[in-house]
Amino acid sequence: MTLTLDHVGVVVGDLEEATRRFAVEFGWSPIGSPERLDGLGVRLAYLRHGTDGTLVQFVCPIGPGPLQEHLETHGEGLHHLCFAVEDIRAAATALAFGAEVPIVRGGRGRLACFLPRPTAGIRIELTEASPSFGGFDGEA
Repeated sequence: MTLTLDHVGVVVGDLEEATRRFAVEFGWSPIGSPERLDGLGVRLAYLRHGTDGTLVQFVCPIGPGPLQEHLETHGEGLHHLCFAVEDIRAAATALAFGAEVPIVRGGRGRLACFLPRPTAGIRIELTEASPSFGGFDGEA
């Protein structure tokens, strides 16, 4: 099984402000338009630096739920690391230590899941490796 870093997830209270600041202060470029995932209670925005493929995902809660509670308790900041995998079901089974892991439709239209236990204190998300940038206005 190959794990490739897909993105770093950062929880924010204001999606537009966080996106603007990263663009102005650090030169990161938004990819596509922000996504709204009502079933997960979040809005997402992705930014990329240069052409190296490094992504930051801003996650902004839009209502009550685990992310809103996380934001209220911990404030803005690192939320998770996400690794792309070829077979999300097999990877989740192998890495979840026997726990059942719900797999949902996440950002960029990909299947995704969170592992039940943090590693070194960091939440770990898995996502499908393909499509690479599905749903982003024709980006390849």
